[in-house]
Amino acid sequence: MKSAQVNRRIKHFLQDLSDPGTFHMRKKRGGHPICVASYGGQQRTFPLCWTPGGNYQVYAARNLNRFVRTLPLENPPRFVP
Repeated sequence: MKSAQVNRRIKHFLQDLSDPGTFHMRKKRGGHPICVASYGGQQRTFPLCWTPGGNYQVYAARNLNRFVRTLPLENPPRFVP
């Protein structure tokens, strides 16, 4: 799976978990795109990478699952690429 496909799946996954109407993307000039949203009333950010290495799919899934465990959610779902 290409990095753009992995990032797209991550964005949809985080958008489904976020509070309604709070999800948006932010990108500083020359920086990584960042997913910004409120989860349970708490605003959090998750950075994405557009120039990943060969194991990006595994790396991104591990980091995303670690991020989701820190959210104020009961029974947080797991992201499976």
